[in-house]
Amino acid sequence: MADPQGKTTSKHPATLPLPRDWGHFEGLHLHGQRVVLAYTVQGVRLRESPWLEKLAGESVIVRTLEVAPSRTELRLLVGELPGKISITGLTAQTAQGETQQAIRVSEVDGKLIPEGQRLWLSLPASSRSRQFEVALWSGARSAWPGLAKALTGRATPSLQALLKPGPGRYPHALVTRGELGKTEASYAVDTLTIPYDNPHRALFFCTGLDFLPDGRVAVCTCHGDVWLVKYDEKLEKIAWRRFATGLYQPLGLRVVDGRVVLLERGQLTRLHDLNHDGEADFYENLCNQWHTGPGEHSFDTCLETDSQGNFYFFKTGDTNLPHGGCLLRVSKDGQKVDIFATGFRHPIGLSIGPGDVVTGADQEGNWMPSTRLDIYRQGGFYGDLRAHHRQQAPASYDPPLCWLPKEIDNSAGGQVWVPHDRFGLPRGQMLHLSYGRCKLYAVLTQKVGELWQGGVVDLGVQFLSGSARGRFHPRDGHLYVCGLNGWQTAAKKDGCLQRVRFTGQALPMPTSLAFTRDGIRLGFARKLDARQASSRDSYRVEQWNYRWTANYGSPRYSVKNPEHVGRDVLQVQSAHLGEDGRSVLLKVKDLGPAMQVRIGYELADTSGKPLRGQVHGTIHRLANDK
Repeated sequence: MADPQGKTTSKHPATLPLPRDWGHFEGLHLHGQRVVLAYTVQGVRLRESPWLEKLAGESVIVRTLEVAPSRTELRLLVGELPGKISITGLTAQTAQGETQQAIRVSEVDGKLIPEGQRLWLSLPASSRSRQFEVALWSGARSAWPGLAKALTGRATPSLQALLKPGPGRYPHALVTRGELGKTEASYAVDTLTIPYDNPHRALFFCTGLDFLPDGRVAVCTCHGDVWLVKYDEKLEKIAWRRFATGLYQPLGLRVVDGRVVLLERGQLTRLHDLNHDGEADFYENLCNQWHTGPGEHSFDTCLETDSQGNFYFFKTGDTNLPHGGCLLRVSKDGQKVDIFATGFRHPIGLSIGPGDVVTGADQEGNWMPSTRLDIYRQGGFYGDLRAHHRQQAPASYDPPLCWLPKEIDNSAGGQVWVPHDRFGLPRGQMLHLSYGRCKLYAVLTQKVGELWQGGVVDLGVQFLSGSARGRFHPRDGHLYVCGLNGWQTAAKKDGCLQRVRFTGQALPMPTSLAFTRDGIRLGFARKLDARQASSRDSYRVEQWNYRWTANYGSPRYSVKNPEHVGRDVLQVQSAHLGEDGRSVLLKVKDLGPAMQVRIGYELADTSGKPLRGQVHGTIHRLANDK
């Protein structure tokens, strides 16, 4: 549509949707194989269904439109024709040799207006709704008389029937059998087997999950599908039902008020199952009011909500655009978009925790010396100078909760918070998913003044694909994780949907960490063998820094000798086991601020079972040990 003068040029940026008072896409309705587009132009409601039909033996593209009453003239661009255009009534034709092209509008109060090779349909103001068809055809000149006769005697079908839900397109579920994980360790990893080989030839690079009120899991894939997954506790029968398809790179999913909301590239889409048959019938445009460009790595990633219902997600890449490299917040009703924080490269992991704390992790790369895990503040800047979006470039960045070396997490996934006391870790514990290593880490946090710092410890969980999203099921209390194989990762499968269960065995690793003036405090879940825990030889502490530059990543630099590439090995002077038998205080010579600290331990519990591992953390400031 254009304005009453037929002008379609505008200074409005091409990367941002049209102003709502000019035009607004509302969504699309599905009815079997038919689609009805719903949109407005200058506040006038339109419904349109395109289709390819066979008429008089010819293939014809037919657009069926319903236009609501309008107070002003509307103009519809119906097409372009080459050469000299001949117009008779509502039919326009052009011929080149034996080939003829034609555009015909069914009977409606309007007229065709040529503008160069373009052809416009002018619709005068009207107090009534109008329904008509636009037919577009190209073929042999000899076929036109018969086709013209078929079009002349054709009645315009009503779109009202197509606006109602029709028969399902994917009525049959794909059924697989799952696999329960081994229970010898603290956590068992069950596999909800994906139907990789399926009649749709659908790919399962899984990018988001959440739970419906009835307990089913909703999963989206980056190639454009949403699946609803129903299963029994023992995973003997897992039914995958295709709920929606044709979506544009959905990389985040949330269930809000019982409905699936997806983050597509450039749009928040809310899916409605109007007839409750297990398939979405209306794909609603909840919000698309942010800049979206053509950048190769310009994705909209993650999708989380706070206690007020606001949506949060990253707009990565396209840093030349106002929203590129930003963490965006969208109001629950989709009417408002604002920038929460800036300076992001290509994060694919985000969470909203207790008290609406916002966390995320960005990937090593330009202006990212290593993977960083953060607790975000509104207005913060998180490292990528190409995306600072300030009048003056900042001299530094908001410090992370901790840096992660690439052997621990070369590419970060999202975070998730333990909501109960049945997971072997305290309620409110933050967990971190590694996409690159396909692993799960506990995040051991410490707050010193206003600064957050801490470290991560490997929970001994390995996933089949790059773990990107995790959520705890409100019914069974287990952690569900989905992932994909998209770039450098230890993934063995294209995608995965897996369940992590706590077996009841105490964790064989630290569950608390603090950097103090007296030393490093480690708290373990199990009681420790006193002899080994009290030996300084059971521990090894290393440190290093990174450099924040435009280069891709950073070498490791000595903290003691900043110009020297390498790590410092710090002397553990003593180790003291606390009265509880679980906490250890390490007195470490020259302990101080460092971007990366690695604490290795080789211990045993009181039953003699070995406890070996590492903690990787960051020290911004040493706390007073009181």
